Amino acid sequence: MVRQKDLEAKLNNSTDFFGVLSLGSVVLSGILLFSPARAVGYIGIGSGLGAFTASIVTRRKHLQVARQHVDDLTSHHRIEVSLQNDLLVSKDNEIHTLRADNGKRFKKIEALSQELNQSGNQLAQLQNQIDGLMAQRQSQQQLLERVTGELDRLLDTARVAVEESLDEWDTRLCSLVNTKREQYPKLTERLTDLLREGQGLIAEYEAKLSETPKKWDSLADLLSLYYVCNDDLANIKTKCIQAIAKLSNQEKEKDLDEWNESYQALEERYKLLLKEYCSKVDECNRNAIENSNNAKAIIEEFTVKTADDVEANWKNATDFVQQLKGEIQRLEEKVEELSKPLKYPGAIRSDMKIANIVIEYFYRLGMILDRAGTEYRQYEATLEFNSDRTGRLILPKDLNDHSDALQKLTHTLNKPEFKLDPETGLLTLLVRWANKPAVDNTDLAKRLLTPVDEVVKKLVDNLSHKPTIRVMGATGEGKGVMVRYLLKSILANHSWYCRLHDPQHGSSEDYWGIPKVSKSGNELKQALKGIESQMLYREANGWDVTTLDTLDEIDTHLERKEKKESFIDLVSRIRHLGMKLILIGQNPKVGRAGFEWSDMQQMNCIYMGASAFDAIETNPQLKPRKDKLTKDYITLSEHYEKVNEGLDDGEKYLFGLVVIPGKSPLWIELPRPDSIEINCNELLLGESFTIPDSLVQLIEDKNTANYTGFFGKTNSNSKGSAKAETLTQQEEPRQPGSPDYAGVTALDGSRGSFGSPICKQHPDAKLTTRKDGRHYCPSCKKRLAKTDVGYR
Repeated sequence: MVRQKDLEAKLNNSTDFFGVLSLGSVVLSGILLFSPARAVGYIGIGSGLGAFTASIVTRRKHLQVARQHVDDLTSHHRIEVSLQNDLLVSKDNEIHTLRADNGKRFKKIEALSQELNQSGNQLAQLQNQIDGLMAQRQSQQQLLERVTGELDRLLDTARVAVEESLDEWDTRLCSLVNTKREQYPKLTERLTDLLREGQGLIAEYEAKLSETPKKWDSLADLLSLYYVCNDDLANIKTKCIQAIAKLSNQEKEKDLDEWNESYQALEERYKLLLKEYCSKVDECNRNAIENSNNAKAIIEEFTVKTADDVEANWKNATDFVQQLKGEIQRLEEKVEELSKPLKYPGAIRSDMKIANIVIEYFYRLGMILDRAGTEYRQYEATLEFNSDRTGRLILPKDLNDHSDALQKLTHTLNKPEFKLDPETGLLTLLVRWANKPAVDNTDLAKRLLTPVDEVVKKLVDNLSHKPTIRVMGATGEGKGVMVRYLLKSILANHSWYCRLHDPQHGSSEDYWGIPKVSKSGNELKQALKGIESQMLYREANGWDVTTLDTLDEIDTHLERKEKKESFIDLVSRIRHLGMKLILIGQNPKVGRAGFEWSDMQQMNCIYMGASAFDAIETNPQLKPRKDKLTKDYITLSEHYEKVNEGLDDGEKYLFGLVVIPGKSPLWIELPRPDSIEINCNELLLGESFTIPDSLVQLIEDKNTANYTGFFGKTNSNSKGSAKAETLTQQEEPRQPGSPDYAGVTALDGSRGSFGSPICKQHPDAKLTTRKDGRHYCPSCKKRLAKTDVGYR
């Protein structure tokens, strides 16, 4: 039995090693995909995954062997238990018989009783073993089911990926061929053949997919099928694009060959005529010499006639030769013209003029760039060129060595840089000859904006559900202006105790104008601990005063661990405790700061200026409205860029995006900074972290007088209104002889009225605080409920 277990353990270890080794080969093969040996990478990935699947199957077989072994052990132990039960029954019968027959055998009965007890202990031990084996079997069965389910899911995913890829390629090839056949009738046959070839490959791979069994060891085949079919169909598409790109070049070469043939034919005809003319002249000369002995009259007559014929023939031949030379010269000019790169004739638009300059520049350097198209806009264009007629491979980097010279020749605002379009094989060049024209979108921008007072009211009302406001933006985009306006509105309508924490006290942009509780990073961290202590106290004892803490530069002065484990927990737990927070940070790219977008959904967020664009691009909460919000942002940013032109920083108009969870995002324009003035009862501005009793008494007097001067019903401190949070606003217990503070830990470490927490059942026990903020009592051996915690 021991040898069998050792053997199974060795097999399992070797299987695990083989699986890890196969995964390592997959990683190495994945690296090869980015090298010239891509095919080797595909084969390596397929074989590696196949080996990994085989190791899992082997592992499953080992688990089946282990399960059979457990079943055998269970059956064996059950038989032993049955035998022990039978033995117990027989022993019990013997005891009764002995007692009935003879009382003298009492000693033997005692011995049998002890044996019976021992058998009972053995039975209990066997039962425990059976229970342990059954539990082990159940856990192994669960593990096997999880592995099997994961493999089945992976297999289904691979099959779906192959099916979707084949469908996508069928659609792409049909769309490409059908579109281009109408544009290029001469390529109809070639494109039809390529489409037929691609559809044949798709049908072939669909047949292979249907023949692939739904087994675990087929995973490697599915992956190989996926990569091979994508490569083959990509080659078909490349052939289509190459055929289209070379069509115009082939037509021009054909015309050039025809003109060359015409030129050669005319040249041969000219040579034959010239040869015939020379032979006739020689013949005439010979005849004149032979007839020199004839009569003078005949000679003179023949000479005159011959001279006239020769002169006439010579004139005709000369005219024909001149005509032939003109035709040859015209053909040579046509051949030379066809050998030049294709330009835009009669170019009037700026993009065509620039394209002709670029073509002529590189033609002088021995490189032919034919025009292939242009995407024209009023101030810029993307030019396309075909370089196939150069006779050698031209790379973008070879052309970009002349970017400076091209910019001087074309007078473009940008530095032209060539790029290679992988879809068409054409060289593209972006040129910009003018600035983008400004668009007057003032009316549209005004329609996009919501009055800031209306949005602030919605924000404050929503603090009963999400008690935190997070304001984000870069320096100078209006974070401080936004928060000052929030404080102005809140303090004008609510008796909330507001505390400002500014760790950059005394900076050049310090325009708060109200008292500060924290003036450094260390004081801010101490204040956070005080807020957490206040939260724990309110959970156990209730509260009277609503507090609002404004924390500046929160991303900079919080450690990553504090953000994730403590601070986010605090944000979620203060909802019904009369505690509000305003957090000011630099940017919404929360991944680097330790926050996550799920944390942002627990807060009311305000994105100032360019930070709104970052949030629109990356926040999943804004994904359903991404396209519309992006257009809105572009409209607003262009509008405010135009409006703020020439204004000083303190005079510029600022805008932002307000995101209240569960509601549509709203765009706002901030009021002028010099128009924001905070006017309120001085007791509402915290000069220290502790809450004075005089403020508590003020609020109690207002509640008693049924004060109704606040516009926000949701956060009213009136006990009689019983709206939302007021149901949780229980009166804080007062301690006799307590100082003029309402039970909040001071920054200097002194205590207010609540003291140290104790367990009501075990007052002497030393309590500890767990991560969730609850107290743990070692005497009770449990976490205490709020009703079990007292203070002294």
